[in-house]
Amino acid sequence: MRWAPFLVAMALALVVDRAFMPVLEIGGAVPLTLAALVAFVTLFAGRNAAWFAAVVAGAAHDLSSPELWGGRELVVIGPWALGFAFGAGLLLSLRASLVRRNVLTMALAVFLLLMTASLVWCAVWSARAWLPESLPPWQTDTVFGAFGGQFRTALWSSAVAIPVGWALSRTMGLWGFPGFTSRRTTIVPR
Repeated sequence: MRWAPFLVAMALALVVDRAFMPVLEIGGAVPLTLAALVAFVTLFAGRNAAWFAAVVAGAAHDLSSPELWGGRELVVIGPWALGFAFGAGLLLSLRASLVRRNVLTMALAVFLLLMTASLVWCAVWSARAWLPESLPPWQTDTVFGAFGGQFRTALWSSAVAIPVGWALSRTMGLWGFPGFTSRRTTIVPR
């Protein structure tokens, strides 16, 4: 896998997620295009590259989305990085049984990735809430309410992943995924 297209796409996804996706908010759920990028890379890249890309994208998401804590913003690197790593692990175990070039598969992959990542995110923040004078970042009374909000985000993100996945699939030749050759490539016998 080539890392330059991934880094450019990740920066673009972070900008789109922070600047444009809040316009599409429905019931507190804001879709994440970064999850579609991670799912796309996980479906096609090698195992090590997919894991590393998921952790890097999760850490970038942690850095770009500070949580409110005690009246101030707090940046904690780890909850989304771990969540995306676990989500990528789930997709890596399932990708042999998926039709990778289908955009509906992309929607399912994004949903599974975000549900796994949300479960880890809720667990990390719940464990952190046991510290003295520490509050979880969600506005609901329980972790179940926060997980319900993450469920709505995962559903909305999987719907948005259909056009994003279609656009990413058009750039398949740029990524240098193993075992992938461009349709325009012709093999000349020697």
